[in-house]
Amino acid sequence: YSDSANDVHLAMKAVIAEAGQLPFQDGEFAFVSSLDMIKHLPADMRESALIELLRVARKTVIVGFPAGDAAKTADSWQARILKYLRQAVPGWLEEHQNMRYPTSVELDRYLGGYKCTSYWHEPMWLHKLIQIAELITAGYSKIDRFGPERVLPCTTQRSGRYYRRFYVIQK
Repeated sequence: YSDSANDVHLAMKAVIAEAGQLPFQDGEFAFVSSLDMIKHLPADMRESALIELLRVARKTVIVGFPAGDAAKTADSWQARILKYLRQAVPGWLEEHQNMRYPTSVELDRYLGGYKCTSYWHEPMWLHKLIQIAELITAGYSKIDRFGPERVLPCTTQRSGRYYRRFYVIQK
């Protein structure tokens, strides 16, 4: 989470734009991903943001976001723990608390005309374990060495109690 365009990898170019008006050509990218962005948009802007992601993609769009009541409960729990420990609540988490969480019903309505598959990802037990590890180690970067890229892919399912929802949309 950053408010700065300067916090990007050297090989990347920061582009700051409205989610509903991306400064790219139609089909400019073969693959577009949006991870945890849609949650930070007001509900009335989500459909236009998805339309823009689909517009700039030639083939595939992947959208992932914390979804539903289970995610809201987990984020509220994390915020309460941080406040109890008198630690700062990160800006992204404060924002989560103040906005309505996207739901599968909402996205299914927006994506009715597209071929898409959706998955639940990051079971709640794992999400809470990661939250606790972040509290103990003072940040995700310190637990990164344990190889979440090996753990997280095998925790994707089509149903259950999960934190995040992913949509793979084919044009």
